[in-house]
Amino acid sequence: MSSTTSEKTINALRCLFSSHGIPTEIVSDNGPQFTSSEFETFLKKNGVKHILSAPYHPSSNGEAERAVRTFKQAMKTVKNESGTLSEKLCRFLLGYRTTPHSTTKRTPAELFVGRRLRTRLDTLKPNINERMQRQRSKTKPCRDIAKGEPVLVRDYRDNNKWKQGVIVHKLGPVTYQVQVGDLVWKRHIDQIREFVPQENKDIPNILENTNSDIDTELIIVPTCNSNRDTENSETNNESERTKITENKTVENANDTIITRRSERVRKAPERLIENM
Repeated sequence: MSSTTSEKTINALRCLFSSHGIPTEIVSDNGPQFTSSEFETFLKKNGVKHILSAPYHPSSNGEAERAVRTFKQAMKTVKNESGTLSEKLCRFLLGYRTTPHSTTKRTPAELFVGRRLRTRLDTLKPNINERMQRQRSKTKPCRDIAKGEPVLVRDYRDNNKWKQGVIVHKLGPVTYQVQVGDLVWKRHIDQIREFVPQENKDIPNILENTNSDIDTELIIVPTCNSNRDTENSETNNESERTKITENKTVENANDTIITRRSERVRKAPERLIENM
């Protein structure tokens, strides 16, 4: 900031509030830009509590004073390095925000945005994305569809839910561009099916094949004599069945059935009506 008036300070705070939200309280020294009525009105409208440090006692706002001291030491260290002041400042802020704190064991950026910021040190150790890719490679891979292969794709416009198309380009592991007529659709692999062309096959005539397999020489026309022979054979079969049944009945009768009966003396109950 080239100027530290109340108006410039309020505009700078508006930019910070738009990015990070409105804080609950602000701690500052007793500078004129912080004690003006315009600044107090701005904080009161946004519901921010303003705390002023004690006069001539900078340690009242020790965190801010310590941050200023750290910044001055860092700028003095990189004074002779190449690069503009803006580049040196950006490098310092990146290193400061990605350094774990001795108390929390976490970086300021992780506490603020909820994730670790990537730095050049991450190139020296395996990346979490690479580990995830290795773990995914161990699982069952997704089916791959070649370019130019005819497929069926899901259509959400028409009652006909599936349209025939051709694979044009593979956008990602599970995303494809499919040309359907004059249009090019983007579809997930779950919205793509294999296209199997239907072939017109002649249905065989079962009756003709069955009749052709029958030998005409084996067909015998029944006559009167054959009917008599059939009746005689049926009579003989019935007589044999009767003999088998009689033999089974005799065998069952010869089997002695031993039943176990109780030897207890049974006595009828005495009834009152019988004694009268």
